[in-house]
Amino acid sequence: MAALEQDGKLRSIFDKVMGIAGEFAGDGAVEGPGDGTSDSIPARLSDGEFVFTKKSVDVIGADELQEVMDDAERGYDEDREMKYGGGMMDSLLDNGGKNYDEEVHDQMLSANAMPSVKR
Repeated sequence: MAALEQDGKLRSIFDKVMGIAGEFAGDGAVEGPGDGTSDSIPARLSDGEFVFTKKSVDVIGADELQEVMDDAERGYDEDREMKYGGGMMDSLLDNGGKNYDEEVHDQMLSANAMPSVKR
């Protein structure tokens, strides 16, 4: 930080790099300097994320990839909501022939089960 404070040119370069890097920390199609193979745009990625090459995006289409990602994330969120939050009251209303106490007991046991044995 001291070097950035003392050197205006270095600070300017740093600001530009951070500005560009910050723009692409989200999701979806990326636009910026360079071409489809120049690797001119810095990216901040998380473990487990996946990046497509420009050639594959040209073939599949950015809109299609965005739709697939949106659908997958929506499904993931819905699945997590049903497993870990809410959902209990809905299942109590449609209890499959069990009485209320049996259903509550089963839900409580399921909620405390290790993730590998959850139903």
